[in-house]
Amino acid sequence: MPVREQDRLLVAWKELRSSGFTHHPFGDAEIEAVGTASQLLVTVAGVDANGVGREVISENGTSSYVNGALVTGGFFDVLGVEPVLGRALTRADDVEGAEPVLAISHGLWQRRYGGSRDVIGRRVRLGDRPFTIVGVMPPDVDYPVGVEAWRTTHSVSAAGSFGDAARREVDLIGRLRPGATIEQGSSELAALTRRFESELPARQTRGLVPVVHSFHDVVVGDVRPAMVALFAAVALVLLIASANVANLLLMRGEARRAELAVRQGIGAGRGRIVWELLAESLLLTLVAAGIGLVVTWWAVQGLITLVPDGLPRDLLEQLNALPGIVSASAARVTVLSGTSRTVPVSADGQPMRTDRSNVIPARANVVSGRYLETMGIPLVRGRGFLDSDAQTSPRVAIVSRALANRLWGNADPIGQSLVSTSRFEVIGVVPDTVYLNATEHDPRPFFYLPLTQNFEFVVSLHLRTADDALAMFPAVREIVRKSDPRLAVTRPRLLVDEFESSITQQRTMAILVAALGGIALLLAAVGLYSVMAYGTRQRTTEIGLRMALGATPASILKVIVMRGAALVLIGSALGGAAAFVGVRYIRSLLFGIEPTDPVTWLAVAGGLMLVGLVACVIPARRAMRISPVEALRSS
Repeated sequence: MPVREQDRLLVAWKELRSSGFTHHPFGDAEIEAVGTASQLLVTVAGVDANGVGREVISENGTSSYVNGALVTGGFFDVLGVEPVLGRALTRADDVEGAEPVLAISHGLWQRRYGGSRDVIGRRVRLGDRPFTIVGVMPPDVDYPVGVEAWRTTHSVSAAGSFGDAARREVDLIGRLRPGATIEQGSSELAALTRRFESELPARQTRGLVPVVHSFHDVVVGDVRPAMVALFAAVALVLLIASANVANLLLMRGEARRAELAVRQGIGAGRGRIVWELLAESLLLTLVAAGIGLVVTWWAVQGLITLVPDGLPRDLLEQLNALPGIVSASAARVTVLSGTSRTVPVSADGQPMRTDRSNVIPARANVVSGRYLETMGIPLVRGRGFLDSDAQTSPRVAIVSRALANRLWGNADPIGQSLVSTSRFEVIGVVPDTVYLNATEHDPRPFFYLPLTQNFEFVVSLHLRTADDALAMFPAVREIVRKSDPRLAVTRPRLLVDEFESSITQQRTMAILVAALGGIALLLAAVGLYSVMAYGTRQRTTEIGLRMALGATPASILKVIVMRGAALVLIGSALGGAAAFVGVRYIRSLLFGIEPTDPVTWLAVAGGLMLVGLVACVIPARRAMRISPVEALRSS
């Protein structure tokens, strides 16, 4: 990433281990205080703790998705990034009353505006507010990962159901002074956090500890397990290939023993013979490397949600009445979109204590009445949201089974009070579901709030259709347009596409590792076959004598196969033990299967043994066809 002196950048958040908060943001006010008090950080800024969020950008009657991120005004100053066009966001843009402005990525500039230089100064709508584009960032500036547009935290209205969360939910990013280390910066942040904590009012959270990482680790950290697994697979293939080549060369050298002895006997020097053998090996290596490069180059080359902006209440009624629509609903956060909203929840229904000992983290979403029906999420207990759950009614919530068990154990959660950003009465319980992405192993506690009681400027429209979902889009778009011509409707997306997108990394890694595993299996089979064939050829005299003395071809086949099977069993046992130790390190890369799945282990072990036995049988059957006379003559 083209940032200045990347090794001097650190990223930090806080954790409260006693309550399970492993990622507690700093907040913009505390970040400013750190910048003033720090002796080791030259400059600091804030970056969205939740990563990028999917938003709708509208202009001239057209709309599309954009991955937006909230930052404080000094963000690009800390990164040391200069725009290729216009200017970067500044601290003057991040104050109350400032004009909302956007800096966009190089990719968005090329894709949406064709690289036009008159993009600077253009007015667009992002969600519910107009923005002015003031700058275009260089290519490959991708932090937070996937970002296409940056805006300041003060550009977000505090009138939503979660208040001024945009200003509170930012991580710290800072630039160290020359010569300072990440460890020194971490120690100073810990001391400053303790000092600021001592000055807090009595009701504020205490006991938070900074978690500090290098900028590099934060940006590429998620792919480290995948890369380790990939490199391990590559190393294994290289090891097998090297062992095969070594075996083949040894066998070839053994076969040429007589030739080399004759050449030495007629005057060839030992050095000359060694040089010729090295030259042959080098030629073989160069040819193999060339073929490998060609194959690698070839392989590398080979390698429905609608979002209206500001949803009118009666629009859902019109859509639910549309033929072909089974259910229509709306939600602030789209399932499997890679984004989420985490909020604190009181674990005992009492006000949150200063040390947060009675607080747990939970995800939340604001949805319309028929959302659960649309998404196929059944109610375990209680009821869903109704139109009667209005602003003037008691505030209500639906909780996941994990949250209910965490808060109330075996007690009936219906009627209990859920204390979070406000106090809500629990009216329903739903099963635990994955939400952030399809690869979540342990879904987090979750609760839903009704859209009728919690206003949101931007929501996603979710539709369940009886037939082809995409075929319904023109009719849906027309209803939205007639309802309010100002509403922005983007292209439709199927939930299955969101699912496929959420497992892209896992699928890619699975394909690569499976391909490498297949190559490794092929190389192992070839190597085993070559060794067994050579061993059988070396035993030609023995086989001839056995057959001359009355041994049957079947008995000879049995001897050769049994010896080969012993090698296969020993290799499978050693490989299985190594795999059992190593599989725990790739758990995060697995989806829909456990690392110790017995069917997979038996299938792989059985397949390896089958390949090994086949590699033994072929040379054994060839040995059976050797006549005793021919075998004895060859000796």
